[in-house]
Amino acid sequence: MEFLGVLIPIFGIFAIGYIGMKFLHIDIKPISTMTLYLMSPILAFRTFYQNELNMDYVYLGAFFISIMLD
Repeated sequence: MEFLGVLIPIFGIFAIGYIGMKFLHIDIKPISTMTLYLMSPILAFRTFYQNELNMDYVYLGAFFISIMLD
């Protein structure tokens, strides 16, 4: 059930975008840019705020840093 709770909003956004592009002739580029630069940090903050921090995040951060330094 949690799986559907995640997928329904995603497909809803896709459906709204499709309707806006096909029938209302809305330009998608500014909306996509706003989503990338504004909504992504909000989603990341919300995710970290709602979940408990554990050692997995430390390992993930160390992995990302090792990839960037490689």
